[in-house]
Amino acid sequence: MGIVRGYVMLARKIQNGWIAHAAPVAREIWIWLFRNANYTDKRVNGFTIKRGQLLCKTEQIQEELSWYVGYRKKRYSRRQCEGSMKVLAKERMIERTKVPGGTLVTILNYDKYQDPKNYENTLEGTDETSHEEALPVHPYTKKEKKEKKKEENTPLYIPPKGETHDEKFIRLLKGRDDLNLDDDDIKIFMPLWNRWLAYKKQEKKGSYKAVETEVSAAVRFMKLANFEQDSLEEILEYSISCHCQGLFKPRPDQRVKQ
Repeated sequence: MGIVRGYVMLARKIQNGWIAHAAPVAREIWIWLFRNANYTDKRVNGFTIKRGQLLCKTEQIQEELSWYVGYRKKRYSRRQCEGSMKVLAKERMIERTKVPGGTLVTILNYDKYQDPKNYENTLEGTDETSHEEALPVHPYTKKEKKEKKKEENTPLYIPPKGETHDEKFIRLLKGRDDLNLDDDDIKIFMPLWNRWLAYKKQEKKGSYKAVETEVSAAVRFMKLANFEQDSLEEILEYSISCHCQGLFKPRPDQRVKQ
C-alpha cells in the first residue's frame, strides 16, 4: 500500500539560501505551505485553486504548527505568522491575494521544484556546491521595487494611539520570540505580576522606570520559573515573604511551607 496523501520534494539547495537561516517560524511556515499546496487544480467555494496554491488563514497556520511543552499547548503568535508571510512575499517566494474565506497563497516556481524530472540530471551524491538562492528570484517591475521599498520601511506593528501602560506591557511580552506566549499564558501570569507590582509599591522597593524595563524583569521571572505556574507562585511567595527587592528562587531548604 502506498503512503497516504503522497509527498513533496525539498531541494537540498535551499540550505544555501536565506531561508535556511531565517527565524524558525518562517522556515516552518515555508515547509507547511509546500505540504498543503494543491498538487492538482481544485474547485473550492466556487473558484479554482490551482496547482501550487492553497487557501488558508492565520489561525489555521497557528493551530497546525502548534506544539506542547509538558501539558501546555504553545503556538506562534499572529504577529509572528503574519510577519513571516510578509517576508516570504517580499522575498518573492510566495504571492498572496485576499479572497472570501481567507488568503490565497501562490508558491512561486512550485512546478519547477515539484517536478521529479528537474532532479534527474543533478550530480551524483549529496554534496553539490551550488550557491544559488533557495528559489530563483523573479525580476521586479518598477512598481514592485517601489512597493518593496515601502514595505521595508513600514514597521510590522504600529501601536494604537492612546495605548495604556498595561496594553503596551502585554503587547511587548507577547511579541517576544523567546517566549511564544498566548492569551492563556497571559491570563495566568498577569495576576501574579500585578501582585508583585503592588508589593513593590507598598513596600517602597522601587519601580520600573519604563515599560521595556518592566518587560525584561517579567521575562527573567518567567525564565527563572521555567515557565511553570507552580514555580512562578513559589518564587513570588518566597520573594515577598523575605522582603526582597527582586525576585529570587528559593533553595530547597528555603521553600515556603504551604
